[in-house]
Amino acid sequence: MTYPINDWGFDEEIETAFNEWFYSNHTDFSLKSEYFYGDVSVSDLKTREDLMKKWLYASFFTAYQRGRYNKLEETYDEIKQRMKETDKLIEKCIGKIDEYLEK
Repeated sequence: MTYPINDWGFDEEIETAFNEWFYSNHTDFSLKSEYFYGDVSVSDLKTREDLMKKWLYASFFTAYQRGRYNKLEETYDEIKQRMKETDKLIEKCIGKIDEYLEK
């Protein structure tokens, strides 16, 4: 059996991003981590198991959404760069067309 931290090749960015989420505000006056520690200390085993599954889902879903958002940002940046390059080419072409029409 592989152990995620030792065997999956995680880098520090993953841990940093998770910690930013886990220790972020859940409300104006509390952190997500405080809610987690409250849920993990629930004495009823079935309730605690259900709560932990919800926490796993929430952390996975958040990471998935952030990953998609980051990919969209990269794509958007690429599109902006290509638009700039296209604008430069159009400017060059317009200049050459103007020169040709003047002749």
